[in-house]
Amino acid sequence: VKPKSGVVPPRSTREVRVTMIAQKEEPSQIQIKEKFMIQSVLADLGVTDKEVTDEMFYDGGWRQVEQTILRATYDFSSTSSCKCL
Repeated sequence: VKPKSGVVPPRSTREVRVTMIAQKEEPSQIQIKEKFMIQSVLADLGVTDKEVTDEMFYDGGWRQVEQTILRATYDFSSTSSCKCL
């Protein structure tokens, strides 16, 4: 997943790229379902991507870590795509 971390201002979007590791064998299913955990914390105004650290996501202190699950389905049919729910 790239970028691994970064800043997303309120009411905005951020594009991420998920790269699958090459499979040794062809998938036995046409669709594969994956889950990704997304963590977020409130950051100070003006924080940049370079200032985001792993320590910001430790649950404790004044920061509250919010977690949500992003579900993705990889479709290996004739028109490959990924749908995120």
